[in-house]
Amino acid sequence: CVEPGNVVLVLGASGSGKTTLLRAVSGIGPLIYGAEVRGTVLVGGRDLWSLGLDGIRRSIQVVNQNPYTHFVEHVVGVDLANTAMSVHGRDAGERVFGKVVTMLGLEPLLRRRFFELSGGQLRRVAIAKAMLWDPKVLVLDEPLMWLDDDGLYEVREVLGVLRSVGKAVLV
Repeated sequence: CVEPGNVVLVLGASGSGKTTLLRAVSGIGPLIYGAEVRGTVLVGGRDLWSLGLDGIRRSIQVVNQNPYTHFVEHVVGVDLANTAMSVHGRDAGERVFGKVVTMLGLEPLLRRRFFELSGGQLRRVAIAKAMLWDPKVLVLDEPLMWLDDDGLYEVREVLGVLRSVGKAVLV
């Protein structure tokens, strides 16, 4: 059980099922991989499958091990703004975009291209993209992989922000 404002860390050896668990609780196992999930996943007290695909996307967002998989546009601000407007419409999207950019301190990165970012900056932007959906739950698949000390610090800071705004986080 991951409560709002909590961060839960799942540890295990390589091949022990951490990513399989991620796929099961986020709904992507059956949707993308054709997997069978047994048991019930509740989000906000509701069965995950009762939410429908759009409801699942708005309730749970996954940030993959490889943050580059999240982006369509080359420029950080363009990608995030387009996503926010696609999800919420133009006016609300602009407000959500501004809120997430401010919350995660992304202003200095908005004009940069993704390939110019450090590992920590890239993870922070990938998490920001997930936050544009305003999900109840964020699932971060090995967010500290390949990061130096500065990158670890950046991700740790973002986890603190997510906790402070009441997001449930599964790492």
